Amino acid sequence: MKDEFKGSYFDLVEQQDGGDARTLDVASTFSPKPHAPYVVAKLLIVAWIISVMAMRIMMFEFPSFWLAFLTHWTLVLTVAYSLMSFVASVVLACRPPQTNTLSSWLKVMWTLYAAMLPANVLVTILYWALEFDAS
Repeated sequence: MKDEFKGSYFDLVEQQDGGDARTLDVASTFSPKPHAPYVVAKLLIVAWIISVMAMRIMMFEFPSFWLAFLTHWTLVLTVAYSLMSFVASVVLACRPPQTNTLSSWLKVMWTLYAAMLPANVLVTILYWALEFDAS
């Protein structure tokens, strides 16, 4: 029973139908070349998202009540994912992994992405369906 699940999770190898296995290249996936433009672009995106969140908090009438809305929780998830993505690109650009393994923080980044993306889609749909007034 134990060998049945061996290698099925987080082993970075995808088994093909024909028996051919493909391996995920961690460095190329999370920090593609050329490194400098990619890292600068991620830095600008992170700075923009954080500044949007800071402005939203400052403009909110009751800042301690700011996290009472799904939109703001989604923004927090987006900031967390963007920061992790930026850190991943910097670390992998400076120090590529010796082995092709996923570290814990890359798994956390993927988890944040898996939570952030549907949350943003849900908030967008809910806004247009419930809040938007066309008049």
